[in-house]
Amino acid sequence: MAHQGSDIVVTIPGPIKGGADIELPTLHLGLTAGAQGTIESRLAGSGYDAPGLTFTATIQVAVFPVNAPVSCFPNPNPALTSTTIG
Repeated sequence: MAHQGSDIVVTIPGPIKGGADIELPTLHLGLTAGAQGTIESRLAGSGYDAPGLTFTATIQVAVFPVNAPVSCFPNPNPALTSTTIG
């Protein structure tokens, strides 16, 4: 896990077999709240130029493995968590 700007970047080690179910890791965060407001967590990404999810797929072409980088973003992007203060 790394902090980049206002984002927390989580890396899941691979390889992950095709068709496998995965679960994002549980994060335990300490946040400091102001007097009021709402804190929401969401997956990052707003477009192909600013993806929220990236991975490399390895595709077998005849006897040669080919690495294919993939970038995408969630749309719609519902809140994963929400906490209201005040």
